[in-house]
Amino acid sequence: MIFAVAVNSAVIAGNDFYKFLGVSMLFVAFIEILHMLAYKGMGVFPNITTNTPTQLWVLARYLEAFTFLFAPFFYHKKKVNINLVLSVFAIITVLGVLSIFKLHTFPDCYIDGYGLTAFKKISEYIIMAILILAGVNFYSLKGKLDKNLIKLFLVSIIFAIASGFCFTLYFSVYAFSNALGHIFKAISVFIVYLIFAYTAIREPSKIVFAEIENERSTFKEYLEKMPAIVLAMDTSGRIILANSRACEVLECSKEELVNGSTLFYDFYPESEKEKAQEGFKRVISGDFQKYENIKREIITKSGKRKIVEFRNSLIYDRDGNIVGVLATGEDVTEKEMYEKKLKDLASLDSLTGRSQQKGRF
Repeated sequence: MIFAVAVNSAVIAGNDFYKFLGVSMLFVAFIEILHMLAYKGMGVFPNITTNTPTQLWVLARYLEAFTFLFAPFFYHKKKVNINLVLSVFAIITVLGVLSIFKLHTFPDCYIDGYGLTAFKKISEYIIMAILILAGVNFYSLKGKLDKNLIKLFLVSIIFAIASGFCFTLYFSVYAFSNALGHIFKAISVFIVYLIFAYTAIREPSKIVFAEIENERSTFKEYLEKMPAIVLAMDTSGRIILANSRACEVLECSKEELVNGSTLFYDFYPESEKEKAQEGFKRVISGDFQKYENIKREIITKSGKRKIVEFRNSLIYDRDGNIVGVLATGEDVTEKEMYEKKLKDLASLDSLTGRSQQKGRF
């Protein structure tokens, strides 16, 4: 059931995190069904001792624990090779089952008249440690994965740990601690089912919006780290997006820039404002080539004059209509001053120190 729900909800969720969990739970469930059928009272497998179902239990627990441990890493993957995942889990399951039923290489876990072996007890403690690490990994997804999902995963892991602890205490398979361990295990699995059946299906929008918010945060992070000026303007020329570099060059806070500021009205020299506005109108109307690469003098908030080289590109909506302009730029003030000094030096006579250009005194 969890496998079917997970595979279908993965399409909604936009990544294969749930698909990986679903595939793993399919194989865990298969081993646990064998575990149930292997009990003496079931009469399915002849000449079976209590050791066999206990070995199957430990195998299933290890598989489940490592699934929870590695699952958070798959949250960041947009595409998982599901055939590869199926193959890996199938190989592990087949080898594990063969080592118990045919090869008899799987360590003994229960000896009649003696109880649990050291391997079984140590394995349960190792599995509990793995589950604790898995809980840490799930908690690290805070802010990326829906917080309710994280809570449910953590509660499921807690019940799985409690189940494992109970399975270190019993002497007889009919002991109370054994029964309690199975109850905790059932609760843990049921919570995993709730994660898929309730959150991933009944509330898919939360997952989708969480994914969108995560991508938006990543975009903003890249935008802030860009060394170039980045400004986005709507069709009226109003700035609607600016990065940190733009704020640094224009000497304004981000709030000042995106709350009604326009590049040509607020940062161009008075003599250039009207001309710049006409040029912007032409760009918005589609006459773009002339203004694709331009070099402009700007005046910062503190009154400093700088020269910025802009590269402009149009922003379109889904219907192909122009809805704005994206301008990326570079402060070339120092570069321009340096080039001017080189030109002035080149124009001087090396002997007299006077300009070689005609008409100069």
